[in-house]
Amino acid sequence: MQEMETLWKEGIDMFDGFTRQIFNLIAIIFTTIHDYQALFVLSRQIKARMGCTVCVDQTLSSFLECSRKLVYLGYRHFLVERHRYLSKKFYNFFDGKPKLHSAPVKRDGHYIFKMVRTIQVTYGKVTKDGKKKNRDKAPIEGVPFKKQSIFYKYLPYWGDLEVHHAIDGMHLK
Repeated sequence: MQEMETLWKEGIDMFDGFTRQIFNLIAIIFTTIHDYQALFVLSRQIKARMGCTVCVDQTLSSFLECSRKLVYLGYRHFLVERHRYLSKKFYNFFDGKPKLHSAPVKRDGHYIFKMVRTIQVTYGKVTKDGKKKNRDKAPIEGVPFKKQSIFYKYLPYWGDLEVHHAIDGMHLK
């Protein structure tokens, strides 16, 4: 990441074999492409009640007692207004209720950076008093991130990007 920071801020001199001249190469990371597991690792987001990487803190989730699973049923938000899955005959196929919420407001990189900028992380498996750390719980209540992403630390433009992480379609079912 330090090398990417250097490539963005200063660049490096490269030789162009076609023109036979030296030029200053400046580089940028504008998105990452990976599967869902890597998405949570790179974004430092917690897979819990606020586990949707699009909705962030507006995620609609439900806990299913019988299967002991957390599910995200708010995906109907993203359907167009007159989509057939929003009609009454499809209510029972989902949660038995009409869609009451509109699509969440898209969270940009600046909003997320404001959430994570004050997170202080102490590394190690135990706390100072010898107790084991709970790694599934966010350090700040209501913020679905464990740590600040390294991209914010080294790449000053990261908060300005429209799409930070892209999902590789080959790994989806």
